[in-house]
Amino acid sequence: MNSTKSIRVAGAYVTGKSHLEKNIPCQDRTFSKTLNGVTVIALADGAGSCAKSDIGAEIATQFIAEFLCSNFDAVYEKEEKSVSKIILGGIQECLNQKANEINADIKDLSSTILFVGMKNNKYLAGHIGDGLIGYFKDKEDAKILSYPYNEGEYTVFTTNTHALENFRIYKENLKDIKGFILMSDGTCDSLYDLKNKSLTGYNNKFFSLLNDHRVSIKIIEEKIKKAIKSKFLDKSINGDDCSINLLALTDSVHIASIDKVKVKVSDKPDLVLDEKEPTKTINQLQSSFNSLNISFQKIEKKVSNLKTIKGDTGPRGSKGDKGSTGSQGPPGAEGATGNVELESILQWGKNVKIWLIILSVALVGLGGILAKLLFFIN
Repeated sequence: MNSTKSIRVAGAYVTGKSHLEKNIPCQDRTFSKTLNGVTVIALADGAGSCAKSDIGAEIATQFIAEFLCSNFDAVYEKEEKSVSKIILGGIQECLNQKANEINADIKDLSSTILFVGMKNNKYLAGHIGDGLIGYFKDKEDAKILSYPYNEGEYTVFTTNTHALENFRIYKENLKDIKGFILMSDGTCDSLYDLKNKSLTGYNNKFFSLLNDHRVSIKIIEEKIKKAIKSKFLDKSINGDDCSINLLALTDSVHIASIDKVKVKVSDKPDLVLDEKEPTKTINQLQSSFNSLNISFQKIEKKVSNLKTIKGDTGPRGSKGDKGSTGSQGPPGAEGATGNVELESILQWGKNVKIWLIILSVALVGLGGILAKLLFFIN
């Protein structure tokens, strides 16, 4: 196994207790995508007072992931204000289209948005509303990149008129950053120490889990969801939905079979093989097999004749035995000798048949191997 740099992402969202009691669907969403050498993680928390905010959260996360994967380089070169204007404009355009489709007001699709996009040694992050963006370094506690933003008891959403003013953009070289975490405000109640304005130790536990390549992403996401249900939902002050999205950039030994099998495509081996040669070999083997089969048939005929002779030969002096060699030996000697010879021939015949079967199986196997070899070379 070679040491290769790899990116792993994992996320989960769980319906909060207050929404379960009111039979309201989970309004948090997470989304991630890797394309064109770009990896993006995104998270959105739909506004609790808006009827279709779960749809808005899904649209916002998917748009930002698709957009950055296709336009990372061009967007990264622009100033922060231009970046926020372009991205928010794209989100609002998608929300307007959806609102028209379902005959709803765009306000019904309100949500926060948090994201991090990464390519090579650069990252681009953005944040509207509450929730939090954190980052990880080697052998250090998780740090905060972007804090929650609230205006009194309320936060800012993608559909607010002053959303652009509160759209925070971060872009920089990764340097020694090894990963990021996004969380909604419901999760912040467990992973963010408001008093000390710092992240709790649980953040590093999640990050360590994501860095363990022995554990598949599916299992990691199940563990995240289980932790949210068993530990975080009860700590959510408003019984809010809880969500997390993680990204890890690792240099650890990667076991390819866990998530995606990474196959290195090599040039065809420099093998020279005459396509006529396998056919010639098979024909020769087939000819040898046929010759042995004919010989065996002749042997079986001779054995059959011997059986007939044995049936006609009786003890010395029996009727119809004039001139037979049996009259020259002691009684029964001729029959015993004949039996031994016959049994020897029959046993030899059985051995020949067994070898013929083995040869036929080997012939079929060789034909299959040669056929496959020709297939790969062509």
